[in-house]
Amino acid sequence: MYSLRRVVDRRLLSRLRNARFTDPEPALPIRPVTVARSLK
Repeated sequence: MYSLRRVVDRRLLSRLRNARFTDPEPALPIRPVTVARSLK
């Protein structure tokens, strides 16, 4: 039970870390595009 729980915790932590890293990355390219469109 503990081993399975640790594996699930590791998977959840990896998903949270991936979400934290993937969320700002798409937001950065989207903002310059919107700024370029507003300038045009």
